[in-house]
Amino acid sequence: MFRSERILITGASRGLGRSFARLLGHKELKNSLCLLARDIHLLKEEFGDHELIPVDLTDSVLLEKLARDKLITFSPTVVILNAGGGSFGPFIASTIESSRQTILLNMTANVLLIQILLPHMIRYAHEQHKRSKILVVSSHAAFLRVPNFALYASSKTFLNQFVCTLMMEHRQDPVDFACFCPGAMKSEFQGRSGIPQMLSRAENTDSMALFALKHFRRNAVMIPKMIDRLYQIASVVLPRFLLDSLLIKIQIYYMNKQKRSFTSQI
Repeated sequence: MFRSERILITGASRGLGRSFARLLGHKELKNSLCLLARDIHLLKEEFGDHELIPVDLTDSVLLEKLARDKLITFSPTVVILNAGGGSFGPFIASTIESSRQTILLNMTANVLLIQILLPHMIRYAHEQHKRSKILVVSSHAAFLRVPNFALYASSKTFLNQFVCTLMMEHRQDPVDFACFCPGAMKSEFQGRSGIPQMLSRAENTDSMALFALKHFRRNAVMIPKMIDRLYQIASVVLPRFLLDSLLIKIQIYYMNKQKRSFTSQI
């Protein structure tokens, strides 16, 4: 499915983004990659044959200029919007700047890139009698109200709703949208965000990237793990007050478990 494509990947220097780049960058696939990352130096040795662009996705002015000057010229046939972030803890304890960064990275950057690139992707697909593809990495948190992860979870809910609405708007166009909603993964995001280890039945990023690519299909919301599918079903079936109460109890249990583990290590 992903052969001889021009593929744009955001957040490509680490974690899931790097796994996407590694899988799609195999020479036999003959893909051309354009990798966006803040720490682009981490990619030079492995992906030096592809286009590497350093960028701070939270700088909307520079990102728009980059998209219009360089990304349109690259003319991607596949876009994988993987970059995202957030910090764990009570919302009231977070700083205005950290909240701004989460909104800009998880929502604004994705909206901006889709809005600029989508018309060109549709036009090219019509001309070449092909289908363009946009894969947006969301999260299983999109289906839940997650205490201590309020802004992150809400931003992922926005992404799901936004992409699913675009699926409807462009149902007649030669472009396929998909949302990928994994759970916790073994990546630096766990440490940077401060997520307690208890929340992490963490999966390998390579296996998650492979799942997303193998199961990509038009207008799909992909949830790789059964437990996360159950969360999604529960968000629809269970009364909201019951689901919220259950989530709080689960989070408190595992946070206390982590504290006990830390104390025993001391």
